[in-house]
Amino acid sequence: MGRAKNGRNKAGTGDFIFENYKEQDSDKYEEKALELMCRHFEFYGQLNSPDIEYVTRGAKLSCTHGNRYIYLDAARDHGVYDGKNPVLTCKDCKKEENIKDFGACGNGKFEPLYSEEAPHPAQTALNRNGQERYVCLPVLLGEWGYGDINSRSLLIGEVLIDKAYKVYKKESFDSGEFSEDTIEQIAKNQIQNMVEDVEYSQALMKCDNLLCLYGGVISIEENPEPEEEIVEELEKENEAIESGQFQFTLEQLIVSGWEGATEDDLRKLNEAMVQFGVTTKESAYMMLATMFAESTYCTLKLEGEPEYTEFTDETWKEYKEDMRMKGNRVGDYEWWERGAGYIQLTGQKVQREFLKAMEDNYSGFNTAEHIGNNYPIEASVYFWGVVEKTGEKNLNAYVAKHGASEGIFLITQYFTNSFVNGINSALESIRNGESYTIDIKAKRLIVNGQSFVLPNGWTDRATVWEKVYAQMQKSE
Repeated sequence: MGRAKNGRNKAGTGDFIFENYKEQDSDKYEEKALELMCRHFEFYGQLNSPDIEYVTRGAKLSCTHGNRYIYLDAARDHGVYDGKNPVLTCKDCKKEENIKDFGACGNGKFEPLYSEEAPHPAQTALNRNGQERYVCLPVLLGEWGYGDINSRSLLIGEVLIDKAYKVYKKESFDSGEFSEDTIEQIAKNQIQNMVEDVEYSQALMKCDNLLCLYGGVISIEENPEPEEEIVEELEKENEAIESGQFQFTLEQLIVSGWEGATEDDLRKLNEAMVQFGVTTKESAYMMLATMFAESTYCTLKLEGEPEYTEFTDETWKEYKEDMRMKGNRVGDYEWWERGAGYIQLTGQKVQREFLKAMEDNYSGFNTAEHIGNNYPIEASVYFWGVVEKTGEKNLNAYVAKHGASEGIFLITQYFTNSFVNGINSALESIRNGESYTIDIKAKRLIVNGQSFVLPNGWTDRATVWEKVYAQMQKSE
């Protein structure tokens, strides 16, 4: 049975931290811990779970109802460490001491449940969609515990993205104005039957979560990197949200068409948008539509998929000939530098520059496969926010300046993978609002009497944009 490093008169044995630990009684503590762990694992079915990971100070937290990440704090440690980081317990769940606020409460997918007994706070704030919500004032119900969201919370308010936000006409409260008939008493009533065992505290694990009276479920996203790095990262993300920078919700990704999107995908996308400067809703949604069109709704990460999963010099030659026979334009580049990402970065030069931006020291020759397998989301945002394609430099700046009309989307698709020589003046006319015609049957764009081939797969691209644009309008 493993034992974490101990300090003062405490020791971690198994999954439990024993207070007033005495070395001469170590056998007794190990026997006690074994009994407790067997009962614990039998009840929760965790014995072979890959999620068992001790949580340390600085762990990154999210809330279903929140609009920013925070990190788990600890005013004092328990004398047990994982490396240099103090291991926390399930009792480390005090407001302000351990848990700060998650910004605004309510994000479209989950909304707080206010009532006569649980009135809303007095102050308001903007959520990640730029919508007004009441500030987050966590009222925590008991300790950290194990279980999925549905089994742990009876109060979650899941709403449709376009559902009206309910406001209860009840006097609000500030965090310092509790009475026996309001929030603090409700929380006390919820936990009055909990008995604290003075002999041990259960170590906090990554699979645990914490409940808030307003319906929020607080989860542990990841353990910390070195402390200065995690604090800097969270401050940067939170500053982006508070400054009005657009950030997606998971629900927005799914209803827009990314059916397999996960919380990890959402995190990577929003963090990359902060890193590479995609700041407006219009640009973010047009980038998302381009990702969908280029990768069949974020299912294809490398050029040639799904027909080709790997290439040799011979099969690469066959692939390029086949693409040209189908009317697609293929550049003069090799298979190891082929397009990579949900929006494809193509060519060793731009791929190496991207890896440098990601602080990835990959030294192999197959940069395409490395990027496609590890950074399909980040590569897409880098393409949109950094790679120079237009007179405004990158596509993000172009959309931020000229808006998110169908004509601007058409222009961005030419710049993405289908640029045609001599089309500049035609695109300028479209940008300035002049009329144009699309001949779907002939696959041609007609502007001022001139005819140009449409971007690769334009029919599918137009369908994607129509759906994404509709969701963008609903998010207002």
